[in-house]
Amino acid sequence: MTSDLYLPDECWECIFKFLFKDGDDDDNRCSFKSLSLVSKQFLSISNCLKFSLTIYDPTPPFLCDLFPRFSNLNSLDLRCYYGDLDSLLFQISRFPLNLTSLNFSDQDIFPADGLRAFSKNITTLTSLTCYHLETLNSTHLFLIADCFPLLEELDLSYPVKINYRSNLLDGLEAISLSLFKLRKVDLSRHCYINDQSLFHFINNCKLLEEVIVIFCPRITIACIASAYRKRPIVTVSYSITSEPDDYAIAIYVWSNKGHPTTLVFGEYKEYPLGISGLFSVGLNLAAVVDQESKWHSRVGEELEVEDQEFESSDEED
Repeated sequence: MTSDLYLPDECWECIFKFLFKDGDDDDNRCSFKSLSLVSKQFLSISNCLKFSLTIYDPTPPFLCDLFPRFSNLNSLDLRCYYGDLDSLLFQISRFPLNLTSLNFSDQDIFPADGLRAFSKNITTLTSLTCYHLETLNSTHLFLIADCFPLLEELDLSYPVKINYRSNLLDGLEAISLSLFKLRKVDLSRHCYINDQSLFHFINNCKLLEEVIVIFCPRITIACIASAYRKRPIVTVSYSITSEPDDYAIAIYVWSNKGHPTTLVFGEYKEYPLGISGLFSVGLNLAAVVDQESKWHSRVGEELEVEDQEFESSDEED
């Protein structure tokens, strides 16, 4: 009778995936934990369905048990680890992992030595997220270019302190030349970035789909317009002002191929009329920021730009 009711692991795996596919990570984590207590079979199946792992300070001594247990891990989150990050990455590099995503944002240091060791043994990384680092310099950028050539997504946004800004421009160029598969890059709050830096990515990264350069005041409207003409399917998020508490507006520009290009401009009264002659497009008022509120995702009335003429209508919140 028992054998008649037995389901193979593959069937249970499909059932679990179906049940939890729409839940958030926290809900799924609790659900898998509950399932793992039902039987050894469920424990084994739930272990195989865990793809991401967040490492906390007490975790490193247990890595030898965790990594073999979760054999399908592809993502590591180190944001909540405040120990020796280089040492941790050395440890991780010794395991035969097929990681595609690594996040060490909000850290006080850039773990250069650890990343070198990590990259020698784990060559499958396609996403690197390290926003809001305490310090960032050109050496770090050259290391990324040298160690992770297969990256498709790179987030270096909102660094706290930037050192040797002139050399950082060379580092960004190296990244644009080395990361030939790059599809998305976020360089928000890199205030040293100029028009040439943006064009390095537009020209060198043939698969590029999105560039985010919010609060980068050295990039000009003329550069954004030129980038649109050269690569109309690339999404560029950009603001004129250098501070996030100014009014802003999201402008969606649709290319001939039907892909949207997004330009985010600060100071909504200062529309770049100079670029409107390049194309006739539909605009959606999608986001407004002021000193008392965060971004609000809402769609307003459609606006039309044609031959240097601009008319707008705003909706009340």
